[in-house]
Amino acid sequence: MAKILDVTWTIDQVDIPVHLHEERRSNRRVSITKTGIHIRLPKTRWRKASAVDLSWAQEWVEEQVRIRPSLIEPFRLREYHNGQQIITPAHTYQLRINSESRANGSGKVIGDTLQFRLPKDSRPKERSLTIQKLLPKVIGKHQLPRIRDRLHQINDRYIRREIKAVRIKDNSSNWGSCSSTGNINIAARTLLTPLWVQDYICVHELAHLIELNHSAQYWSIVAGILPNYDEAERWLKTDGPSCQF
Repeated sequence: MAKILDVTWTIDQVDIPVHLHEERRSNRRVSITKTGIHIRLPKTRWRKASAVDLSWAQEWVEEQVRIRPSLIEPFRLREYHNGQQIITPAHTYQLRINSESRANGSGKVIGDTLQFRLPKDSRPKERSLTIQKLLPKVIGKHQLPRIRDRLHQINDRYIRREIKAVRIKDNSSNWGSCSSTGNINIAARTLLTPLWVQDYICVHELAHLIELNHSAQYWSIVAGILPNYDEAERWLKTDGPSCQF
């Protein structure tokens, strides 16, 4: 596979990276992923990237965004300011942003305050991107004990299997994962979902301690703990994409 062009499209006032690939394929395809818009074309030695007509792909993307505006939320640049509240169902934080003589940004939670220390010579867009990148890590670290306790509570009551480790990761490809060795990862954006949805995500991963697949037996385990788990599934499908720090 060869990447032949990287550009940016502005869709609904949001800048989205566009990656054009040439592959050994007979058809063309476009998709929207966490890294941007990916357009895949049949490989040809005569193609000039600058002359490729991508209007069909842009029309498809615009239609998808019209149907599901949340598709572009991961790419929307957010603005942050001192005193701003960052609200999660379990905790409300207040931003405090300090500009200092330093090379990199850092953040930590002190009480109810999210304190960020940023390079004083960074531009507004760079500051926003730094905070946006740090938020899931800092809040994830702060709420990890609560998530870990909740996983153990549910496990002790229903699953009764060994949990080796629990981590919160800044992951946009799934809501969680569970390894065959008993390690459970929860996506940081889970912390923005309602608490009852967070419980479902915990149950979903804990059930994998018994069944590593998504077989009928696996879903029977989930239903035995949360009979209405499909409501959480629907919430994640419709509202989940908007869960962005």
